[in-house]
Amino acid sequence: MYKVMSLWGFILLSVLISIFTGVRSTGVGTDTEAYITYFYQSSIADGFYNRHEIGFSLLMQLFAKTISSVEVFFSFVAFTITLAYLHTFRKVYSKCFFDKFPSTSVMTIFFSLLLFSSWYITSTTNGLRQGLSLVFLYWAIVELFYSSKIIKFIFLYVVAISFHYSALLIFPFLFLHYLRFGHVFFIWVMVALGYIAGLNELAVKILSEILNLPVYAYVKYYSLEKGSENLGGGLYEGFIISFFLYTFFWPVLLLFVLKIKSSFKSKLASTENIYILLKIYLLLSLVYFIMGFGPFSNRYALFSWLLIPIMQIVIINLSLNLNSNRIVPFLVLFSSLIFFLYFRLDWIGFILQ
Repeated sequence: MYKVMSLWGFILLSVLISIFTGVRSTGVGTDTEAYITYFYQSSIADGFYNRHEIGFSLLMQLFAKTISSVEVFFSFVAFTITLAYLHTFRKVYSKCFFDKFPSTSVMTIFFSLLLFSSWYITSTTNGLRQGLSLVFLYWAIVELFYSSKIIKFIFLYVVAISFHYSALLIFPFLFLHYLRFGHVFFIWVMVALGYIAGLNELAVKILSEILNLPVYAYVKYYSLEKGSENLGGGLYEGFIISFFLYTFFWPVLLLFVLKIKSSFKSKLASTENIYILLKIYLLLSLVYFIMGFGPFSNRYALFSWLLIPIMQIVIINLSLNLNSNRIVPFLVLFSSLIFFLYFRLDWIGFILQ
């Protein structure tokens, strides 16, 4: 009963955070103003407003033509992303740790990590379509990799695609579900080396030419769509060492913790299921290693980066056993709330005006 009450407390906190996100300043999120424009355009459209993917367009048009409040729409999107992410985390936790349901301390630290995460704020204020897509994609992959629920996976995967067509990029890698972790890790390292050497870009270019598909041109010259005057040039162009190392760091750290905590983890966690989580992260980061040769490569890295808070809580819980401490988590949550409101949502800027 206590854990149920605790869960409802975090759902209520999610509602409050989503409302704050929904009523944010137009300066928070580089695409916020554009989404506001699209929202009001869809409200006066005579037919189906098809500026975006079908799922997102239908959702936007539903709110635009019934409630006519972009703030409510933004809040709903943020709440959907947050709630779906929390649901997926609880599913992963129940598989990875023997206590099955995260305690209040664990949930508190996890929620704090979410609020501190650059990728959560990006998904709820800037990349709304991809944020919605990724949380349903994570849910779908977890159902497939942990429970082999094919029908549920297909349904959730279709939902993810309907919000952002980039979800299709993970389809060629789903076979990794059937490989042992060691084989997946080897493939991941080889593809990562191919990214460093520029071989992945060459492979995509050749395959695009053979199959007569515009994949290479779309990725390489994406900056033109974003208003750049330089063909193929743009922000976060190609291989960036900091992005690469950041992507590489988290699974390596989790592997390291698994090795050094071998005696402790046997009492707390399922090593086999944590390796499945690692396999999911490796699968998602392959999209970045293969497609991240053009401008705005971070949009491909986001596939795995948004999963990092779940990786972090597993690392922290393995290392510290959060169930033994209740005071520190609430101090961390308080700090994360202040950070999220005053810096992520720019309340400090609003107050100083």
